[in-house]
Amino acid sequence: MKLIKYICIALFIANFTGCGSIKEPVINVDEDRYLVIFNGNILTMEKENHKYSRDTAMMLKNDKIYKFFPTDQIEKNVTDLPNVEFLDLEGKTVMPGFIEPHAHLSLSIDFDKLISLTPCLPERYQKIYDEDYSVPDDQVIGCKNFIEESFEKLVEESKKGKFKDLLDITGWYIANGLDPSRMGYTEEGGIPSSKEFLEYPAKFIQDFVDDVDESKPFENTPVFIIDQSGHLGYINQAAFKKAKICFEDNDKYPIVCRGSLDVMKASLANAQVQYDFLDGEWGIVCQDQEEQDCTFSGLLNEESAFGPFLKGITTGLSEEDKALILGSPQSNIMAMKESLEIFSQNGLTTFVEGAVSSETMIDAYKELVTDNIPVRLRALYTWDAKAKNDKPNVAEPWQEFIEWDEYNGMLSVAGIKLWADGSTQGCSADLQEIYSIDGLCSNFDKGHQNFTAEKIAENLESFWENGWYINIHANGDQAILNSIQALESLAKFTNIKTAKLPHTLIHATVNIKKSTKDEGQSTIDAVVNARKGHLPNLSTSHLIGHVAYWGKALENELGFERGEFIDPTRTEWDKGIPVSLHSDLPITPLYPLWFVEQAVTRATWEYPTLSGEGTPLNENQALDVYQALMAVTINPAKQHRLDDKLGSLEKNKIADLVILKDNPLTVDKNEIHMIKVACTFLSGKKVEWKNNKEDFCILTPKT
Repeated sequence: MKLIKYICIALFIANFTGCGSIKEPVINVDEDRYLVIFNGNILTMEKENHKYSRDTAMMLKNDKIYKFFPTDQIEKNVTDLPNVEFLDLEGKTVMPGFIEPHAHLSLSIDFDKLISLTPCLPERYQKIYDEDYSVPDDQVIGCKNFIEESFEKLVEESKKGKFKDLLDITGWYIANGLDPSRMGYTEEGGIPSSKEFLEYPAKFIQDFVDDVDESKPFENTPVFIIDQSGHLGYINQAAFKKAKICFEDNDKYPIVCRGSLDVMKASLANAQVQYDFLDGEWGIVCQDQEEQDCTFSGLLNEESAFGPFLKGITTGLSEEDKALILGSPQSNIMAMKESLEIFSQNGLTTFVEGAVSSETMIDAYKELVTDNIPVRLRALYTWDAKAKNDKPNVAEPWQEFIEWDEYNGMLSVAGIKLWADGSTQGCSADLQEIYSIDGLCSNFDKGHQNFTAEKIAENLESFWENGWYINIHANGDQAILNSIQALESLAKFTNIKTAKLPHTLIHATVNIKKSTKDEGQSTIDAVVNARKGHLPNLSTSHLIGHVAYWGKALENELGFERGEFIDPTRTEWDKGIPVSLHSDLPITPLYPLWFVEQAVTRATWEYPTLSGEGTPLNENQALDVYQALMAVTINPAKQHRLDDKLGSLEKNKIADLVILKDNPLTVDKNEIHMIKVACTFLSGKKVEWKNNKEDFCILTPKT
């Protein structure tokens, strides 16, 4: 009977005559437009496990979801509608478009201009990534999994093409993506060699010998490398000289690069004031037990600490040279648009920019959305963003809400972002208890704290009073507790309405399950209690790549018990805490279906062994597939105050859709990452991809 029914429907759509005699109407382009989607699986994300089978069709009206009805009633529902199209899913799956709740588009474009030293992905992912971001073989040197190999790549890449221009123009070797938490210095060295590197990166960089000509390329040439986390930088002594640090007289804030430990601490304090990086620091290393011969190690903690070196790179460059190495505004916008097209082809319909730090940056996004992009943008200002006059923007008129309708729903700004600590794998998360004494980060005590709870509240107070929702980067458990304490203090004493907004702990990586005297306060209990109290919509968003790519590294750094409890998504879910999953692009690639698989399998790989399906990191914290899909659809919509418009398939919501060639609920959980996206819809219209070779979503008009 079902076969007869679908044949009848197909005939009806093709001819509008079979299964009933109906006159062909005249189509008026000014009329409302309708699209009927049928003969597939409908995953609504409206509530847990809510879905429809092939027996149900979905109708769109203009840009919104209009209604659901039995498939065998299609003819009845379209009889009087002149402007109708049909999409036969042929067994495919439709669901709300994926939402990326925390990523950095502009930063990812900036990083693309640098030599990438990022370690390889697990083989199952690297193959897909290489296909999507294809670069001619003669123009790229593949990913490396050891630090020494990465230095070799840095030298070789700097001899050709755009990277030769970068070295020639600036006089610096510049790269990003180095990650000692996953990379031994050499294949034989393992974690101990990475530990030594972190203690004194300037020496390792300075002493590196190029195997090709047996020279020391970094001995007298400054080097600046950004860690993959984005929170650490690695430089050599030549970088201090080039940036004119310790090599100029400064009576007010004397800074020296060598002395006793006390002298170096005083020198660092002066540098923090002079160069305005009070939330960051420069590492100090001593070369004698008496701590009388100490120097800056070349390790930079937090982005603000990069400032004087970034200034040293660009000082004295002409505007033409800056444009050559940094790109023109138009070329950057074009690159962002190309990235958004790739994201769209992986099912994304909404991208949340997690850190707009300047008026210039928001101006670029305004221009971007006027250029027919395939993904809508939501953005958050950083708490210390600057206007064009380079002054903090708290009182600047440009830093206002950008409403949904102002840019036809394609750009909106309503949130504020603050960083409470650094990177877990970078040894700079703010922890209640010290890093493992047997691991990579044993010399880093409890990590790095950007701000106390009181300072977090002070930094956010003006925004809270004006009704902004808050996202706080908090990797470590102490940073999580400080962030909650700060938000609760604001909720008690300032704008009560703001307390009811969705506030989100970004990453929330390191957690303690139960409160104990020895181990500290439970972060899970703290979130639950806050939700019961002053912060009813507090939630978490996890960089699930911390499990997939850094799981074994974090077990090493945190110890087994804390390591296996990173990103405790199932415990949070069971306790009623909404959970979302994000990429933190450019930290991990933006593939929502990868996030789903990683949250369901909890598979992790121990570098450099990247073949196979990995091994589970605490399967008890795995979500089921539908929950993981909610974590990339309705939950991030709620976290960003978009759930009245997006995130689920419900009547009157905007028709942002993704159509998958396979049903993620029925494929093997280890093959979810292989599901192909057939097409996406934005506001009820199919997104046309420039390089789409095959159309898997053919719309058929009523004739």
